Amino acid sequence: MPVDQRKLVDAAMELRAAAPEQWREFCLAVNGYAAAQTVEMVRVPPDVLLRAQGMALGVHELASLFNEAPKLKEQHMEAQARQARKTSGRTTDVTNGRNQQF
Repeated sequence: MPVDQRKLVDAAMELRAAAPEQWREFCLAVNGYAAAQTVEMVRVPPDVLLRAQGMALGVHELASLFNEAPKLKEQHMEAQARQARKTSGRTTDVTNGRNQQF
């Protein structure tokens, strides 16, 4: 994840697990809103175009994050498992302060 989105992804996955049907409805609503923001951005006057683009980009980022939350959560868990495997075989050598594989 480029920005630390773990808390948002974790919260999204908890909501999805607690209320799967409502989660699906929420994602559909966010996707619809993102599409509407894109249409709106095309129609705004030039003096507010940059703001409209920013709004459209922001809502699209959130929609993508919610849509990809299960995959992002899985990737995060895999990265944690790799890190745990990587560090589980290491211990600090007190004599020289270096990590050594035992």
